[in-house]
Amino acid sequence: MILILSGSPRKNSINSGLAKYIQNAYEQYNVESLIFDLSSTQLPLFTDEESDYDNENVQKLLKYVEKATSIVICTPEYHNAVSGALKNCLDFLNRDHFFNKKILMFVAGCHGKGGINALNNLRLIMRGVAADVSPQQHVIDGEYFDEEQNLVHEEHQLIVKELIYSLVQFTETKV
Repeated sequence: MILILSGSPRKNSINSGLAKYIQNAYEQYNVESLIFDLSSTQLPLFTDEESDYDNENVQKLLKYVEKATSIVICTPEYHNAVSGALKNCLDFLNRDHFFNKKILMFVAGCHGKGGINALNNLRLIMRGVAADVSPQQHVIDGEYFDEEQNLVHEEHQLIVKELIYSLVQFTETKV
């Protein structure tokens, strides 16, 4: 199973739209995937207290990550970094959660600003938990989504499908 993590806390986020696009593409490959969407699933502020892990949504996150063979992360870029909601989410996880899992990263919604800083920031965070991050990554500007947060640009659709297929191949080699 591939976990798709949408890291935007914003309602009607294009990262949520991208996550749904990715999930639909995985269905075409007959690969099970789940979305953990931070715009609809709020997590408590991570304090590193044992009681943090009693939260129902934290338990759901841990269950999904444990079940996943690979993880796709979609994030906006806020002030040259990932969203605070995504960083908080990742703080609930550690090296054990990422062991032997490939990570693929996307940034959506940069509005002409690039998005590379969020990818670099996310790569740094993932290195801190010893994650195996794919060297491939992709940035999609917000203009390539319609008003319902659907990815509508054919070239970006093709690139996303090519990148996520690499996780299908990785997952199949692990079975």
